[in-house]
Amino acid sequence: MIKNLYIIIGSLIILSGLGVFTIQEEIFLPNNEARSLLAKGKLLLEQESEDGMKNAVEIFTTLASHFPDSEQAKEALFHLAESYEKLGNVDVAIGKYRRLLGLELDESMIDKVRYKIARLQMMRHNAEEGVNSMMMLLSKKIDPSLRSDIYTEIARYHSDRNEFEKSLTNYEIALSEYPRNVNANVEIGDVYFKQGKYYDALNQYKKVYRVFIDRNAKEETIVRKYIQNVFEKGIRIFRKEKYKAAEGYFEFIYTRFPKTAEAEESLYYHGNIHYGDRNYEKAISLFRQVIELAPATRDENAFIKTGQSFYQLGDYKKSAVLFAKAQELFPNGRYNKIASQWEDEAKKALQESFAYETEKPEPVERPNETKTTKGIEETIPKPPSVENGKIDLFRPNYSEPGLDDGTVVP
Repeated sequence: MIKNLYIIIGSLIILSGLGVFTIQEEIFLPNNEARSLLAKGKLLLEQESEDGMKNAVEIFTTLASHFPDSEQAKEALFHLAESYEKLGNVDVAIGKYRRLLGLELDESMIDKVRYKIARLQMMRHNAEEGVNSMMMLLSKKIDPSLRSDIYTEIARYHSDRNEFEKSLTNYEIALSEYPRNVNANVEIGDVYFKQGKYYDALNQYKKVYRVFIDRNAKEETIVRKYIQNVFEKGIRIFRKEKYKAAEGYFEFIYTRFPKTAEAEESLYYHGNIHYGDRNYEKAISLFRQVIELAPATRDENAFIKTGQSFYQLGDYKKSAVLFAKAQELFPNGRYNKIASQWEDEAKKALQESFAYETEKPEPVERPNETKTTKGIEETIPKPPSVENGKIDLFRPNYSEPGLDDGTVVP
C-alpha cells in the first residue's frame, strides 16, 4: 500500500516537472528570446547609422515573424516602421504604420502611429493633410510628451516656410506641454539662426547645454547631434564672413567639448579669424592647441598657419623651422608643396634681413637733431610675395581650388 503511494506521488512529481518544462519551453523561453531580440534591435536603431538601421530591420522582421503572438511583436512592428522611416523609405514606413492600425493596439500606441503617419505625410509634401491629421490628434486627450512632439512638428512646418513668429509660438506651446523636449529647445535656436540672429541662437544653444546636454552626457546620440549642429552653424557664418559671431560658436565648442573632432576644427577656424585680424600671437596660440589636440586631422594645416603667423611677425627663423617640420611630419601631405614654398620664402627673408642688419651704416649724431626711426621700416627688404600683395590681411578664398580651409599660398 505504502509502496503504491510512493509510486503515485513519484509519478505526479514527474508529470508536474514535465508540465513546468513544457510551460517554460512554450511560454517563457520564446518571450525571453523575443525580449532579447527587441532590446538588440532598439539598440541598433538608436545608433542611427545606416548599417545599424538595416540590421535593426532584419532583427525586428525576425522577431515579428518568429514570435507573432508575443507581447513584443507589436512593438517590433512599430520600430520596424521607424527603421524604414529613418532610412528614408517613406512610402514603406507609411505602409508599415498603417498595417499596425489594423492590429489590436492600446490607445497610446494608436496615437503614436497616427502621429508618425501624419509626420510622414508632411515629409511627402502632403503638408496640409499632415497638419490636419495632427490637429485632430490634438483635439484628443493624449500624452503630454506626444502633444509636445506634435506642436514641434507644426513649428517645423512654419519654420520651413519662413513663418518664424508662428514657428516660435508653436515651439513655446510644445515646451509648455513638455519642458524637457530637447528637440524643441534646440530648434528655437535654429529659428533664430535662420533669421540672422546669430547671438540669440548661440545663447539658446548654450541654454540647451546647461539644462540638458551637460546633465545627460551619457546620451551619446543626443550629444553628437547637438555638437554637430552648433559647429555646423559656426562654419556657416564663418563662410558668410561673420567672423565675430562665428568666434562665439567655435570657442563654445572647444571649451565645452575639448575631446571631439569638432573642437580641433573650431580651434583651427578660430585661429584663422585671429590671423585675418592680424592678431598673430593669438592665432599662434590657437594653432598650437590644434597640434596638441587629438585627432590630428588639422595638424599639417596648423603647422603651416603657425609658420605663416611667425612670418608675419618677422620671426623668419621660427617660421622656416615650422615649414620644414610640416614637410618632415607630413611628407605626403596635401600642402607639402606649399610648405616647401613658404620655407624658401622664410629663408630668403631671413637672409635679406640679416644682410640688411650687417650692412646697415652707423647712425651719425648731429648737434640739436632729434633721432627718429621713421622711414627705417620702408628700407627693410621684403620678400617678393609680400611686395606682390599675396599675403596681406587674410580672408579665406573659397574659389581657390584645394584651399577651402584658408591656407595661404606664398
